[in-house]
Amino acid sequence: MPILHIHRNSILILDRARVFVEDNRVVYEQAMSGYLREWNIPHENLSCLILCRGCSITTEATRLLSETRTYVMHAGSGGTPIFMSSIIDYRPTRYFQKWIRFWHNPDARLAVAKFLAQERCKQIQLVKENHPAYSLLSTENIQEIANTFECDIDKAKTIPELMGYEANLATKLYSRIAKNAGIGWSGRDNSQTRNSKDDLNKMIDDGNYLSYGIAACAIYLTGLVPQMPVTHGATRKGGLVFDIADVFKDTLSLTCAVSSASEGMRPGSEFRKKAIGYIEKTEVLRLTFSVIERATEIGFSYVSSPEDLKTYEEDIISNHSSGILNKEVNFIVNLLKEDV
Repeated sequence: MPILHIHRNSILILDRARVFVEDNRVVYEQAMSGYLREWNIPHENLSCLILCRGCSITTEATRLLSETRTYVMHAGSGGTPIFMSSIIDYRPTRYFQKWIRFWHNPDARLAVAKFLAQERCKQIQLVKENHPAYSLLSTENIQEIANTFECDIDKAKTIPELMGYEANLATKLYSRIAKNAGIGWSGRDNSQTRNSKDDLNKMIDDGNYLSYGIAACAIYLTGLVPQMPVTHGATRKGGLVFDIADVFKDTLSLTCAVSSASEGMRPGSEFRKKAIGYIEKTEVLRLTFSVIERATEIGFSYVSSPEDLKTYEEDIISNHSSGILNKEVNFIVNLLKEDV
């Protein structure tokens, strides 16, 4: 029986490596100092494998990784950006069946979005002394920002309004945490041109992509799909990944990048090693599974009546009256009628 993902190591990132099977073990090979060196990949105890530039993987290695449900992603240098990820046989349906039943209900989506925002706030407010970034997050000014955001969540009546409050939170956090660490902050650079960014923005990017990897892994393993977000827009690719990653990005990606910059560290393998250490020490993957489970139940509590189901069924059919998606529509409607 495979090891539960909440008990596994979270992420392994490889650059310029060949992944293959030897004696029924998944191993990788890298050239170092003119020699080829080989290491084992503990695939039965690994949740996510990220293959970056210059990597290759054999079919046999892919088979063994799939048997242990290890999530494999292909990415650019340093894990940025993510190009594609694996699909592993059949997945559980319990969460998906509940999620699809409430996703069409705007009140349910708002409730789940506010829950995720509250969890994001709690990650700052309830930071523990053993957290690697405790000294950055436990200061009075950071706690004040989090407390203000907590009040804003309660005031939000729509998802766009909530996103506005989240944007204010992010702006204040980035500036204040950088100031607390004694480093300059010129603002968040969200452009696609990496070479034009300063080192701090590059490290935040790299940390964010690790966060997206954790969120994508948890979403996939619970049987949900990233195309059904609650906050980041119904048409944005992978929106649910960003929804879930936002819960812990502040206490993971941002703090790790700022701490590293204050130590004079630059983007690269050392930073990624430190970020993965943050992930392991704070048990982010375990947190993510818990958040998804509770979010699903909160959303599902809004659509337990037959009236909600009938409204959803009529709306789906009216939006796809062309007949092109008849099979898909009938499948979803029948699925919704089943007991979960």
